[in-house]
Amino acid sequence: MPRRARQKSSTGIYHVVMRGIDRRTIFEDAEDFAAFVGILATVQNMTEMKIFAYCLMDNHFHLLIQESEYPVSNIMNRICSRYCAYFQHKYESVGHLFQNRFYSSPVEDDQYFACCMEYIMDNPVKAGIVKNAADYCWLGRGTTGDCADVPQRGAQGTLVLSPCPEEWAEAVGTPGDSTMCPSLRSGRVAQSPSSLAAILCLAAGCSDPAEIANMHEQEKITAIAAAIAAGASLRQIVVLTGISKSAVDRLKKKSAN
Repeated sequence: MPRRARQKSSTGIYHVVMRGIDRRTIFEDAEDFAAFVGILATVQNMTEMKIFAYCLMDNHFHLLIQESEYPVSNIMNRICSRYCAYFQHKYESVGHLFQNRFYSSPVEDDQYFACCMEYIMDNPVKAGIVKNAADYCWLGRGTTGDCADVPQRGAQGTLVLSPCPEEWAEAVGTPGDSTMCPSLRSGRVAQSPSSLAAILCLAAGCSDPAEIANMHEQEKITAIAAAIAAGASLRQIVVLTGISKSAVDRLKKKSAN
């Protein structure tokens, strides 16, 4: 089955997720995290992309970025190829480091921008690493200076984090604010299959909702619960994921427990 074409964003803003192949660790120590931040700074200088937020976890990373004259695929290729070369040289490894295709979700409005921002900032909290996002070093948002003291290995200058678009500022609020993401919190009905697909992928950390069918049960439950909270029907989830109606119904009941 051919994979779906990557959706283009009219704003040029994307939430991007990249995972290690087979969900393996891609950051072994603090030096690796710092090296990646430096590579982000290097690629930012080369492409003039905007970075609104980022979060680096052991086996994946999140970026909320705006492409420039360089498309998001070109930007990600530059980031991943440079970090892969660094990692292979340091650990004398060969073969793939990242999964084949990064997840990207186009961000078209203020509410979904807020959704993505909160999701990124909450990652280390949900993983149980820290109690407050501010205590996690490998995370940055806006121009708050988060991680400004991180060593910039190989960077051409300092990583610059951009504030959210001015016209969207009111929707973003502060990390942890329950009003940030009404599409996932208040049961607002999603406006289109593409927005539901984005919510499913956001919750599952994949590039295509069809991938959810092959995930572990808890990952399926998390994605389905997020879609239902956004107003998705069982039929819509079945169509987007390829999971049978009876299985979706069973997972829905488990998510409610």
